[in-house]
Amino acid sequence: MPTRGFTLVELMFTLVVVAILLGAAVPSIHKTILVNRLHHAAEDFRQFLLEAKSVAIQKNQPVYLNYGAWSSTEHCVGYRAGLTCYCTTAGSCDKVFTDRDYDGVSFYAGNGSSGVAAFQPYGWAPGKWTFKMQVGSNGTYERRAWIVTNKMGVINLIYTDAY
Repeated sequence: MPTRGFTLVELMFTLVVVAILLGAAVPSIHKTILVNRLHHAAEDFRQFLLEAKSVAIQKNQPVYLNYGAWSSTEHCVGYRAGLTCYCTTAGSCDKVFTDRDYDGVSFYAGNGSSGVAAFQPYGWAPGKWTFKMQVGSNGTYERRAWIVTNKMGVINLIYTDAY
């Protein structure tokens, strides 16, 4: 009488093949997750800046942005209409964006950008800010996003690979 099913050897062989395929796919999946986190954080930050710019136009007064840090790995930007604020002080700003909300994503002001800047009802003053966001693991950053504003208040989002 013939038996139906698989032998133990066939099942073990199948499990080994599946394990090899999963082992090859995990790094790719991990990288995809990191890149998606960066895209989400960068787009949220761009929306944060667009909102600050809109508030300046709606209220016809400057909206001040403040860049700060709680530590070398935790940074924030806050804005407030009409007055400066400190994003590291609770309740000081109308709204705060922080990299604490995005696991594995860090950001900081680049090209010497720091302190306070403002969206004026007619554009950006006094110059431009550049923000760099990055994700990665084991100290090797796999993807970067640059958020750059110019003197007219145009906000650009640029992605680069960095290995």
